[in-house]
Amino acid sequence: FEELAQKYVFDRIGMKDTSYTPREWWAGRQAKPVESDPRTKWSAADLLRTTVSDYAMFMISVMNNEGVSQQIAAQRQKITRNLFAPEAESVLCEDAGDPANCKVAMGFGLGWRIVEINNETILDHTGADSDVKTFAFFIPKRKTGAIIFTDGPNVGHQMIDKVLGILYPNRIYDATLWQ
Repeated sequence: FEELAQKYVFDRIGMKDTSYTPREWWAGRQAKPVESDPRTKWSAADLLRTTVSDYAMFMISVMNNEGVSQQIAAQRQKITRNLFAPEAESVLCEDAGDPANCKVAMGFGLGWRIVEINNETILDHTGADSDVKTFAFFIPKRKTGAIIFTDGPNVGHQMIDKVLGILYPNRIYDATLWQ
């Protein structure tokens, strides 16, 4: 798996500091204490080690639909199943002050969580363990987004809220994050 990820994703994008399995360059470069035992197992769904700049290259590649067909690019932004209950949508839209013109959907598609608010699509991805919180989001139509890596879940929530308050201050989107 590591070799396939390296060949088909990491190398193509230029991600030199990204891996699932231990590498020499990990030493002294992690923002959190490393597990006491060397990690020898990997998971395609968890524990990717990367830098903010490498992940930014990945996210920009995804946002620009590089290396994928138009069909895959379209599927990436399609919610496979709306996980947002109509009751929750009603409450959020009422709070937003424009319930008659408010439409919210949320679900997953090709590795990203997708939130649709009215006619705007936001893709995001989070990661969290007891000692880290990560968050990446982008808005394809606006070509804007952010990547946040922190070494604490509480600090992570605070940082994410501050960044979103500047880049995308949307109360409805913010409310979908912590559900």
